Amino acid sequence: MFGKVLFDLDGTLVNTIPDIAGAVNSALVTKNIVPVTTEEMKMFVGRGLKNALLGAVEYRGAELTHAETDELYGLLMNHYREHVCDESVPYPGVPGLLSEISRAGITFGVFSSKEGELIAVILKKLFPEIKFSFVEGRAGRFPAKPDPAAVFAFLGDGDKNDLLYVGDSEVDFETARNAGCPLAMVGWGFRSPDDLKALGASPITDIKKLSDVIFGR
Repeated sequence: MFGKVLFDLDGTLVNTIPDIAGAVNSALVTKNIVPVTTEEMKMFVGRGLKNALLGAVEYRGAELTHAETDELYGLLMNHYREHVCDESVPYPGVPGLLSEISRAGITFGVFSSKEGELIAVILKKLFPEIKFSFVEGRAGRFPAKPDPAAVFAFLGDGDKNDLLYVGDSEVDFETARNAGCPLAMVGWGFRSPDDLKALGASPITDIKKLSDVIFGR
């Protein structure tokens, strides 16, 4: 059994794509750029909302100046702060798994590419009874993924082999590799199992299998 588990948020614990797509599209339409679908939006997330916006703009074949990019990012964030958790939901079985981990005395936390204020809103609304011991995001105390500094801070003086990092995208794969800790890649998130296999990962496709990995069953 692992003593510590560090989770990615978007695509791992919570399906946030509907709200992210809504925020990105609210910005795109101001420049007459065709909105992206929720499925298309999955291709662009993982490295922060600004990069998601840039990915959607490029995907639609549009070009923006630096000033226009900053303008759209501001519009995106204004919209997202007001609608950060309108349609976002935990993946099936996640609340139960977190409760099980808590009861077992395992230390667990979240390391996200999302800004900390937004993480706090999502966790409070979707997991009101769950107490995370570590919550870090973009523009926080540590560099963004795939820099492993936040992972090391969560680990403290412990053995890195006692820490399981759980994510769903290539940036999570890189983060765990940089930290040198065990990794579980879930196949229900924003990358398909085939995408994860191409990275060299063995995707976990249901919550019970993830529980078995965490508890060493």
